Amino acid sequence: MVRSKNRGQSRLSQRVRKSTLTPAIRGGTMQEVLIRRISVGTVFKLALRSRALLAAVLLIAGPQAVAQDAAQARRAAADTGVTASAKAAADEPQLAAAVERADELEGEVRFTDIVSVLQPWAERGDPRVDFRLAYAHFRLALDGRRVEELDQARMNDAVRLAKRAANHGQGGAMNLLYLILGNGYGRPVDMDAAMAWLERAVAAGDVGARINFATMLYEGRPWLARDRVRACRMFTDFADVEGAGSVSLYYLGWATMRGECGLEKDARKAAQSIGRAAEGNVLDAARDYARLLETGVGVDADHTQALLWYERAADGGDGYSLWRVGRAYAEGEERDIDPVRAVDYFRRAIDSGNGEALVSMAVMHATGAGVAQDLLKALEFYRRAADAGQPHAYRGLAVMALRGEGMSPDATQASVLYRQGLELGNAPEPGLQKAIDAELDSAARAEADRRFEAWRASRAKQ
Repeated sequence: MVRSKNRGQSRLSQRVRKSTLTPAIRGGTMQEVLIRRISVGTVFKLALRSRALLAAVLLIAGPQAVAQDAAQARRAAADTGVTASAKAAADEPQLAAAVERADELEGEVRFTDIVSVLQPWAERGDPRVDFRLAYAHFRLALDGRRVEELDQARMNDAVRLAKRAANHGQGGAMNLLYLILGNGYGRPVDMDAAMAWLERAVAAGDVGARINFATMLYEGRPWLARDRVRACRMFTDFADVEGAGSVSLYYLGWATMRGECGLEKDARKAAQSIGRAAEGNVLDAARDYARLLETGVGVDADHTQALLWYERAADGGDGYSLWRVGRAYAEGEERDIDPVRAVDYFRRAIDSGNGEALVSMAVMHATGAGVAQDLLKALEFYRRAADAGQPHAYRGLAVMALRGEGMSPDATQASVLYRQGLELGNAPEPGLQKAIDAELDSAARAEADRRFEAWRASRAKQ
């Protein structure tokens, strides 16, 4: 766990100073970068093999962003006295064209080309250029790398340019700084500084920052009390903003599903909103809409459509959806059984932090499906899954302990593991229970009881 230089506490447990505004922080358990960016109405997650704490919605382009950019550019020019320069006025059409081209390239995920297009204007001090270059360097520094392997020079450029744009009032650049400093990308985690940048971004009217704040309010964090009524008001405020509207639909859809924020509980209306958000490329919405279709909540159950939406979310890097598609290949759901392809999906799901995939990989190694049979690897995956809180992992470990697979036979530990799984939500299995009990004498049963009660007591204290 990375520790904050100025607090000496973990990013998940540290108490943040009181403020009217605090970072939009999502759980830090997913092994992916949790970045959402809004660019001409598109929202996605950038998949990275890293551990991230902060999520950021970054408004790169779109009518509101373009209008804000123009105003900020005029202010920056006035600050530097450039407005009196005939050359600057003459250059403006070419600069504006370069910015427009950069936005097109950003939509195509061509960040190296963005740097090439904007580099001739890099020292102009124009916040439009500085923000786009900062974001391009940020993406190039991280994309496809582990955080510890990031390109430090590019990340330094991202911070330098983002600060320069932020000092001219560019809210998106402030939001980017919040993300970098809060996650400790290329520098120590500094939550105080991250919070300060988010405060400035919200005050500047940046829609992405407001979405971050509203999201945190809706979900709740240890350092910020959940306030879904206030969050819903904020989501309603920018429901018509291009790109941001899809995020609003997603959260307002769940508020309707739960009957929160003064909204009447209505599963069908909620599912419609979540489905529209999914069509607007909100990754979480695509996954959740697939779940609704699979279970028939708020919509007519449609297994075929559910799998199609899971595939769409999996293509965007969602861990649960990657696991679900892998399971479809493992079990032959509306496709031929393909254990090798299933293993590939499970591996990618694990890289994205999904716990269910750890259990599935344990099963694949235990049975030799899609990989060479390896009981020691199966045991390793089950243990990782148990550490991640997956109930089914305890069942698998109980079976391996009972049979002595990858370890010496241990019916006492098998009993403990089986009961731990039940405590965490597994359904009873009388056959397995009977097989375990048959191997226990009174002393072993008493020891199993002692271990289980000690585990239960330790959980109650957490």
